[in-house]
Amino acid sequence: MITLQNNKSFTLIEILVTIVIIGILAGVIMISTSSSIDKAHDSTRRQDMGALARGLRAYEAENGSYPALSCRIGTAGCLDNLVPEYFSMLPTDPVSGYYGYSSTGSEFMILAKGADDPITYTDSNGFDGSIVAVSRYYSNFLNKIGQGELNTLYDENDVANGAFWGYVAKLKNGWTGIVNIKQIYGFEIGSYDIYVRIRNDTGGTSSCGVYNEPATLYLMSPRSISGLTNSYQIKYIGRFTLSDANINSDRQWFYFSGDSIYKFIDYVEFRKVN
Repeated sequence: MITLQNNKSFTLIEILVTIVIIGILAGVIMISTSSSIDKAHDSTRRQDMGALARGLRAYEAENGSYPALSCRIGTAGCLDNLVPEYFSMLPTDPVSGYYGYSSTGSEFMILAKGADDPITYTDSNGFDGSIVAVSRYYSNFLNKIGQGELNTLYDENDVANGAFWGYVAKLKNGWTGIVNIKQIYGFEIGSYDIYVRIRNDTGGTSSCGVYNEPATLYLMSPRSISGLTNSYQIKYIGRFTLSDANINSDRQWFYFSGDSIYKFIDYVEFRKVN
């Protein structure tokens, strides 16, 4: 008696379909894992920045001002003298290894490179959602320091000179950089204070302002940035106000230019005024 065996095997198409499904599932898992890691890192950053703020406020309460510095926390000379009296230890960013700190003595800002955009903490507003524009090198960040008409803006790794994240916007002599001020980049109706972290090679000055080209008017009148050196400094530029009339303008920007050989712009901060 002959017994027929029901032997089943996968066809080539079935194998290929299975491989494709496994690949899709693996991709989804990788994306989900990466997103979870990014969220965990940002949560750690916020906890660290809150702890730094508490220590800084304790220092200010006893000494009458904050440490007047512009530096990267995690490098020598940047708040390390406050350990252990005000900090048991200085926290470090889970990826880059450092946070940015800047203060004139009367106010401070702590800065972190978040997964999607900079995270800021200021003494006046806490996690205030300051809008920070950075080098074009950071492709995933929303706000960039761009170029003026007919000019080129360079990106350069300037970490050796204390740039917070490494790459900075580099301007040649007489050339102009701009930051677009539009609602799609997170701006809203209200007033903003502008701060710039900047250095150059030769001293000199830099001019800047907030200009609305369609209306040919200044939202912040032209002014100079003076006292520049080859070390990074935080410079307060001034205040401007966005209204219903200009919030959605297509051609409106903060511009800066200069008379030195090169300028290195670490970031431009637009701090919302409460």
